[in-house]
Amino acid sequence: MKSSILILIISLFTIHLFAQNNISGKVLDAKSRQPIAFANVFWLQTTAGTTTDQTGYFELTISELLENSKLVVSYVGYHSDTITVSAQGNIGPILLKSSVELATVEIEGRTDSKAISLMEPLIVENIGGAELRKAACCNLSESFETNATVDVNLTDAVSGAKRIQMLGLDGIYSQILFENMPYMRGLSAANGLGFVPGTWIESIQVTKGTGSVVTGYESMAGQINLEFLKPEEEGEKIYVNLYGNMMARIEANVHYRQKVSNKVSQMLFIHANRQTSKIDNNKDGFLDMPMRNQINVFNRWKYMGKTYRAQLGVFAVSENLGGGQVAYNTSESAKKSPYFGVDIATQQVGFFAKNGFIFKNHLDRSIGVQVMGKYHNQNSFYGRKSYTGTERYLYANAIYQDRFHKHSYKFGASFIHDDYRQMLNDSAFNRTEIVPGIFGEYAYNANDKFIVIAGLRNDFHNLFGNQLTPRLNLKWNPDNKSALRFSAGRGFRVPNMFVEQASVLSSSRTIVVQSDLKPEVSWSSGLSYQYKGLFVGRTFTFTVDYFKTWFQNQLVADLEAVDYVKFYNVTNSSFSDAAQAELSYEPFDRFTVRTAYKFTHVIINYNEGEKTRPFIPKHRALVNMAYATKYEKWKFDATLNWFGASRIPSTAANTAGNVLPLHSEDYFLLHTQITKKYKKHDAYIGIENLLGFQQRDAIIDAANPFGNQFDASMIWGPLGGRVIYFGIRIIV
Repeated sequence: MKSSILILIISLFTIHLFAQNNISGKVLDAKSRQPIAFANVFWLQTTAGTTTDQTGYFELTISELLENSKLVVSYVGYHSDTITVSAQGNIGPILLKSSVELATVEIEGRTDSKAISLMEPLIVENIGGAELRKAACCNLSESFETNATVDVNLTDAVSGAKRIQMLGLDGIYSQILFENMPYMRGLSAANGLGFVPGTWIESIQVTKGTGSVVTGYESMAGQINLEFLKPEEEGEKIYVNLYGNMMARIEANVHYRQKVSNKVSQMLFIHANRQTSKIDNNKDGFLDMPMRNQINVFNRWKYMGKTYRAQLGVFAVSENLGGGQVAYNTSESAKKSPYFGVDIATQQVGFFAKNGFIFKNHLDRSIGVQVMGKYHNQNSFYGRKSYTGTERYLYANAIYQDRFHKHSYKFGASFIHDDYRQMLNDSAFNRTEIVPGIFGEYAYNANDKFIVIAGLRNDFHNLFGNQLTPRLNLKWNPDNKSALRFSAGRGFRVPNMFVEQASVLSSSRTIVVQSDLKPEVSWSSGLSYQYKGLFVGRTFTFTVDYFKTWFQNQLVADLEAVDYVKFYNVTNSSFSDAAQAELSYEPFDRFTVRTAYKFTHVIINYNEGEKTRPFIPKHRALVNMAYATKYEKWKFDATLNWFGASRIPSTAANTAGNVLPLHSEDYFLLHTQITKKYKKHDAYIGIENLLGFQQRDAIIDAANPFGNQFDASMIWGPLGGRVIYFGIRIIV
């Protein structure tokens, strides 16, 4: 406890957080005032710089700002501009003039809603607000419907929980960050995707591979960094988003942005959602979607002084979920009810802090500290099974960085205190992790054409000893149209099997846990090629990549016997191969087409031998089409996904009528949306799963939920049918 208090006190008085020592602003077209995405912003006579995001916004990471420093802004087709800035944190809009002046031609600026920069050393997909608004985007789990890299699937047929997948691996192997701090982990891994409303998100950066050592050791398949809306940015003071659908789901989001003074700003986010009606369209006696009530609040403050900067935020969420049989009454205990019910009550509160001091004499030097604390509590019943879990989490990360000529480096120290108290039925699973660590990262940048980033961290885990994590990222631009990237590294994580595999609780299987479970360790390497060119005078982008992840040690949930789920470790033989190709093209003004194909081959070394991982389609394809009328008064979006067949664990030991095929069907999902833009608000209407595909007989032996063959965890496809939704966005 003393160490936790000490870290908090140090963080509040520490000097600069790396991510917060910055100058921020927006780059706009001087004529249309439209944002310019991926413009280059850098300090004069240095290689220190960044690029703007899809909204034209940039936040230039520096350690200090010299008085009257020169900032250069450039973009193809525009005159470059050099401006003088002072150390005040924010600057006004930077207006770039087109380098081609046509007196009788009206120029209309547009930006890509999703892109991979040729300049980024890592394989990073930038997903902007425009891309997120192509779908209903009620929460983070629905933010990837137009994305081929990240898959989102239901975990079971009763709880409504969703999980993501990258490179053929569960989302637990991808590190989900909030502005470069570990965020969705531990016990929140089960339902945490539903705790981040989509309207709060400004952009998402999806990194394939292990990523940087600065953010920790847990990344194995990738990193998903969430950038929330910022209080100091220009934008609406009040934003309201109201949503409803034909399944009686209603949601409301309210944002309030306030500039308290020249140096202080704050932003308040409030979210509420409710599922009010019992719906059983497939007539199996179980709710298609659970009843749900959620209240979610997030408040962030930012201070931008001349030499000192700080951020502080607090958040809280409370959710009550009830599912199971239609006849189950959510007001009574699931454990005592004669019907099969699911009750999940979750409360989470937390804070984050970022503090900083800006030096005046060294442009690229930075010192900083990040701190996050979280309390998470879950009480749940799945029929006669019960699970309760409490987590107390404290994270601190101190970073120092500097640059000289073409070389830059970072080093620092981190600390994790993570206390778990878990009960499954009458069995306790408690542990306390204390993990101090140190890290260093070196980068060589040869005029942005060739970049090497080599990182190494060492963490001492109080339960599992010393953990060494090396990582390497390379980028080479053969010309100004293409980029070749390579990444490799190690990942390490301690699993929480009952929340990460909570779907097995929705079955009659007996749970068997191997004694002396070990943490998971993996190695990953990947190669990607990106090309941006012209076809018939129009820009296209083509990207292809391949990643291989193999496990030195992996925790497996073995479903290969119908009576049991067995948790045990496997070593050295489990692996994942994932390849993806994506093409984006704009055949005519304001109409874009993006196509993608993904191949995954995932093998698990079960006790009985190697088998393909279940419920993972080997083949998947996506087509996204988007059209906007002039000035985006109307926008039309459609996304077609094709999912190939996946393996289903054998159920041959069941009685006739409860035996599933060994492979799922392949199927299509089509989502559409139309948006009408008005002066102060937008109205939208859409259809999810327009083709109405549903997994048939999703629940095995649904008529006997307390029998020995009941299983609601064998899910490979959508359960709900066609859903029509509508909403309105109001800007004040």
